[in-house]
Amino acid sequence: MSLGFFILGLLFENIRLKIVVLSAAAILSIVAAIRSFQEKKKNK
Repeated sequence: MSLGFFILGLLFENIRLKIVVLSAAAILSIVAAIRSFQEKKKNK
């Protein structure tokens, strides 16, 4: 039973890690998009 909880814990840790990585990637892409948009505005 404890082994099952251990595996569940590992799965949840992986999910949390994926969420953190995905949210970080999303934030970075949003920041990059905003920067490129501002650069386009400056060039006009």
